Amino acid sequence: MNEYKQQLELAKYLETNGLYDPLHEHSSCGVGFIASSTGERSHRIVQMGLKAVSLLTHRGAVDADQVTGDGAGILIEIPKGLFADYIEDMGHKRPDEDSIAVGMFFLPRDDINTQDACRSLVESKFMEFNLKIYAWRDVPVNPLVLGPKADASRPQIEQLLIARPADLSKEDFEIKLFLIQKMLMRASQKQSLHDFYVCSLSSDKIVFKGLFSGNQVSEFYLDLQDKRMISSYCVYHQRYSTNTFPGWALAQPFRVLAHNGEINTITGNRIWMTVREEELTCEKWGIAQEKIHPLIRQQMSDSASLDNAFEAVLRSGSKDVLHTKAMFIPNAWSKTVVMSDSLKSFYEYNNILIEPWDGPAALVFTDGPWVGGALDRNGLRPARYTITEDGLVFMGSETGLVPFDEAKIIKKGRLGPGETIAVNLAEKKIYYHDDINQLYEAKYSYTDWLKENVTYLNQDLDDSIDKYRNFQGDELKRRQILFGYSPYKMKVVLKPQAENGQEATGSMGDDTPLSILMLSRIGLYTYFRQRFAQVTNPPIDY
Repeated sequence: MNEYKQQLELAKYLETNGLYDPLHEHSSCGVGFIASSTGERSHRIVQMGLKAVSLLTHRGAVDADQVTGDGAGILIEIPKGLFADYIEDMGHKRPDEDSIAVGMFFLPRDDINTQDACRSLVESKFMEFNLKIYAWRDVPVNPLVLGPKADASRPQIEQLLIARPADLSKEDFEIKLFLIQKMLMRASQKQSLHDFYVCSLSSDKIVFKGLFSGNQVSEFYLDLQDKRMISSYCVYHQRYSTNTFPGWALAQPFRVLAHNGEINTITGNRIWMTVREEELTCEKWGIAQEKIHPLIRQQMSDSASLDNAFEAVLRSGSKDVLHTKAMFIPNAWSKTVVMSDSLKSFYEYNNILIEPWDGPAALVFTDGPWVGGALDRNGLRPARYTITEDGLVFMGSETGLVPFDEAKIIKKGRLGPGETIAVNLAEKKIYYHDDINQLYEAKYSYTDWLKENVTYLNQDLDDSIDKYRNFQGDELKRRQILFGYSPYKMKVVLKPQAENGQEATGSMGDDTPLSILMLSRIGLYTYFRQRFAQVTNPPIDY
């Protein structure tokens, strides 16, 4: 609380001296990542990510209690040494660190019986897949840093430590964990275990998030102060809640990505994903695929739905995270003259499979060896990057979040519309946008696939179709009336388009008074003219 008051006093001082204008505080979520392209795993990387998210509190919001934030968190590699030590301390033989997986769970805090029901549900699913559980672990937290509202809704936070069988590949293990996670969410909804949530369940990565601001992440999760908490990357996010109320489960990062912006096509995207559930199959899912629907969990944010869709495609086994990003958040390809034909074919082919999830959107994502960030084709969210001579790659909504020695910076820049930057941790290599495009082009012959499998309707249309007839006189008037063409439309809307090629600018008149001035009783909905996010989430962030 004292720190918050100090921030207010500092802001007032800066405003008085012309160095700060509160009118500029209308930005959206803060998002980014820091990664070591050399593969260095260290506590330093985690600390840098925590430092970055702590400086993004102004991109979120604070409740009336002046402490509860909209949500913040980080996504890092699992610190295998820390969990191997815990497993050994519990009396087990010290496991091979590569065989450890960790689940991060939110459980109901105030109902012990429901807690036990949640644990029993989780354990039953792992038994169903013949996977060994080492132990449950209470996550050490400091609730004193939370605001009253965040503390009142705080879940019981526990980790589950799991062993990967020696005869199971890492890829197949991840698929099993994905199936278990989806089955758990489905079963918990059927059993009305409303406060149950799987933050992460993986042998690679782990999520630490909650209903607080970015500067409280490391203070709340005490594990993050442990020197054994090491990673080669850190994805971070400060949430600014728009379309949904703040909640512990809605804080980001999610299991694959973190998102700044808004998916404005979300209603159609969710419907089409539901329609395609039966088509999105994987041989390795087996009979379990009948038990994991819906793939898109209901009553979640647009960002959560995008993460659900990403995760489902990734665990189908055929595409990496870069390809998946290009499917869901494609570049502008159909009209551009600066893109190669083979790359256009790549986007055209994938556009047949799934329609774009249109932003504005800035994404940060990680899966397998990849960690990266991207802008959607609108380019209306900030994404700036810095690369140092010792191999650190930083990308974020704002530059300067992590203090680097200027003498050691070898490159700075910002992503343009549709651009991506990524680090392959296995190859220890940085991929820029053009490098990533070459990966898309080289993988398959998409041009040949389109020629062999796609029929374009305009190649086969009959030229004698009615729309080519030149109607005259009474027949023309009859058809104009039939299709609603009035003299006004002909003169004001169509004539300028035909003569000058200008865009249509006509509209229906609205001579009704504002609802608040109406004398008669009218419907409540007439008082509202905009969606909530159109007011609070600006189309252009900077």
